Amino acid sequence: MKYLKSLKLFLEEFEISDTDYPDVTAKKKDLNVLLSHIRDYNSGVSKIDDILLNKSKGKSSADVTKMLDVVIEKGGDRNTFLSQYTSAARMKKKIESLQSQIINDKIRLDDFKSSLPDVSNEDKSSLNAKISDINNRIREKNSKINELKKEISEKEKELKQKMSDKRKELEEKIKNI
Repeated sequence: MKYLKSLKLFLEEFEISDTDYPDVTAKKKDLNVLLSHIRDYNSGVSKIDDILLNKSKGKSSADVTKMLDVVIEKGGDRNTFLSQYTSAARMKKKIESLQSQIINDKIRLDDFKSSLPDVSNEDKSSLNAKISDINNRIREKNSKINELKKEISEKEKELKQKMSDKRKELEEKIKNI
């Protein structure tokens, strides 16, 4: 029964009554905001990913920022978890961009390799230089993608740890009210 009570505390907001002391009222407001931030995190993550990976194509950065602010800010409160996740989502967009550049480079590389037998001996050296240059670019982009993936996983891990810590802090505050 004790566990059901603590679960119930996470599912509903704290009612602020007129008889509450000012410090209790402030704590309850903070707890309600924190609860809403934690609750809105998963849906906000999918919305941020959708905005950055799908809806941002062809739009200015100011327009994208406005769309993100609609998701991150609700009721005048900025969801700190979602705003921190935005940097990881921007890295995901950078990875997507690098992957499309790699695809274009591979297409160019295939074109150069297929035209290599038809080229005269004088042009083969310049074509081979272009091929090696493209291979180097592809390697650099792949290493950059791996670095970004590692950084994204670290950021998401830190964010989940922070959410877990805040949740534990929230449980302590609930016990003290």
